[in-house]
Amino acid sequence: MSTEKYSNRCPHWSLYAFIPGVTLLLFLDSAWLHERGLDGQWLADVFTILYFALMMRTLDDPPLCRMMWLAVFISAICEVIGSMVMEVWIYRNAYVPLYVPFGHAIVIGSGFQVLRFAWTERHRRAIIAVGCVIYSGLIAAAFVLWGDTFSVALGLFLAAVLLHGRNRLLYMFMPLPVLFVELVGTAFGCWHWPPAPFGVLATTNPPVGSIALYVILDMVVLIAASWWSRVGRIMSTASS
Repeated sequence: MSTEKYSNRCPHWSLYAFIPGVTLLLFLDSAWLHERGLDGQWLADVFTILYFALMMRTLDDPPLCRMMWLAVFISAICEVIGSMVMEVWIYRNAYVPLYVPFGHAIVIGSGFQVLRFAWTERHRRAIIAVGCVIYSGLIAAAFVLWGDTFSVALGLFLAAVLLHGRNRLLYMFMPLPVLFVELVGTAFGCWHWPPAPFGVLATTNPPVGSIALYVILDMVVLIAASWWSRVGRIMSTASS
């Protein structure tokens, strides 16, 4: 799915509901509620699945809906590997909550809505230039102030994608909701990032470089969506 000609419709309501919706979702799974006798993770699961279902019901964009379903399944696999196997990040209850894969899909679906504003395409070069400066500055500041070498490593990959990859405009906007999710989720104690990933790097909680992990997920989902569409066309041709 290409993002080149996406800015031709009004943004979906999910763009405007993202901040209050995510804040409520993560508060339900917060350590603060748990310490007061209410384990609201099941409420967060129900809320997120209903939110996801409402998005799927109201989105007028079948390709994006397919991408969101792919994001659920792909992110579930990545979460199990990254959190439960490699322990790069760890959730409050040690296992990956049900709401997390659906939450990844909501982030992707909401992030795409920014591209529906016509000004994003008109100011593409300026947005990419400013984004590169901002994200480079954040990663550099994390390294200088807190010695965050994990973010530097991820930032090098992110720089390669932003300089040479496709869909760069999307990758300029996607880190913004990601940073919000990471800051709120770690502040509420829903998950945390151990200080020494892989035993050789150092990081903060959360690392600025976590935005690169979401970009990787976006890339995989976009590739999978393209493959899905290609297979669909082949099957349609074969059955006609």
